[in-house]
Amino acid sequence: MKSGIHGFTLIELLIALSIIAILLGIAIPSYIHIRAKVLQSEPQVNFATLLSLELVYKGQYQTFTSDLQALGFNLDGKACYTYTVLEATRDHFLIQASGNLDLDSTLDIWTLDHEGRIRHIRNDIAE
Repeated sequence: MKSGIHGFTLIELLIALSIIAILLGIAIPSYIHIRAKVLQSEPQVNFATLLSLELVYKGQYQTFTSDLQALGFNLDGKACYTYTVLEATRDHFLIQASGNLDLDSTLDIWTLDHEGRIRHIRNDIAE
């Protein structure tokens, strides 16, 4: 005698779970890569601010500074990059942003100079 209860067999459930696992295996690496690409916009935005602050500071004191606090540069919220002034003299400065976007041993490194040139020194995202 057949009962009125219908359900899925164990094989059907395993097949459905296998399909979901395959789709996640494809989607998660793509998501991590796209997220890291978005995070790479942070130093570019902050460098625009730092360039303006350094130029204003030079206008007041006739020199660039290596003190980010003296510039009034404070990061609100959670920053993915660490900002360091590598060199600051009367005529030029070099600021570096470094961050680990995908939690491997490679750092993503950007630099900004006194002429506003932004360079991507090392890419943390494997293509």
